[in-house]
Amino acid sequence: MSNTKGLSQNDPNHVAPPSGAEQPTGSGTGSQSRSGHSCRKGAVDVGVPTGAKGRPYANAYEAPALRKGIRLLEMLCQSAKPLSVTRISQGLGLNKHMVLRILGTLCDEGWVVQEEGPVYRVSLLPLHHFSQPIGRMDVTTAAEEPIDALWEATGETTYLSVRDDRWSMGVIVRQSRRDVQVTGRIGSRLLMHCCAPGKVLLAHSEPALFELLAQQGFARQTERTICEPAELRRHLDEVVRQGYATDNEEYLRGMLCLAGPVFDGQGRAVGAVGITTLTMFHSHESMIEAYWPLVQAACRRISRTLGHVESLGAGLQPVATRNGSA
Repeated sequence: MSNTKGLSQNDPNHVAPPSGAEQPTGSGTGSQSRSGHSCRKGAVDVGVPTGAKGRPYANAYEAPALRKGIRLLEMLCQSAKPLSVTRISQGLGLNKHMVLRILGTLCDEGWVVQEEGPVYRVSLLPLHHFSQPIGRMDVTTAAEEPIDALWEATGETTYLSVRDDRWSMGVIVRQSRRDVQVTGRIGSRLLMHCCAPGKVLLAHSEPALFELLAQQGFARQTERTICEPAELRRHLDEVVRQGYATDNEEYLRGMLCLAGPVFDGQGRAVGAVGITTLTMFHSHESMIEAYWPLVQAACRRISRTLGHVESLGAGLQPVATRNGSA
């Protein structure tokens, strides 16, 4: 039982932790739970139930009305024109009375505007609020937790790379937990045409970068390296179409890599998330099958944090590809 001062089990403000949750300890103002997290309510410290790594059990509590409101806002944001109550009701599978109650609240708060019809659209107030944290967020900050989660799930060397002039540079690196591994380090720069993150960044860069690198020549690292410009151009177009790039022993014999793009709010590829493994553990095909869903999920999570909005039912889609087409 919690010994949080000032809140008893009968207190209407008491929040019980989910079954199996770590119980908060401490008393008075300024106290913390054993995980080091606390939530202040007036002058009373209310412990937040936490789990592994001190993260709150946020998913242990449910607010169905809030979830419905979020889905409604998403639907309005993704619609090219204002929507009627009937259209919203059908699209979300909610009854009209619930839709009207949510819309009424959102209109009162200024998040939604009612127009003649009546039809409804999102105001610019959400943009005002959401642009502030997005403006404070960079790709490295946004990627920390997703990269950790990807590393936990795979045990492979996991990283975030960004473009550094004509190079791909690792800015977050988590080393493999395997006994045999290829190590990477933060700040290391790799040739763009033959490493997976470099291919991703090159595929989504302006055509002038490709032309510059082609003039300088694409260095051969192994017998698998693609060095002929026309062949590499076709390969990069395929990277854009399929959504990911691989390094099939093109940079180093025995090494396999897989990476996908991270997009910001303007649809620009600002990074690449990837994993590295070895041919003694995976084939090229088994690497893609085992790890692409996990890498893609990390890319999507980071992109959403940076303000990138996906179409309903669609995967990660950039605003424009390297050849200028959508």
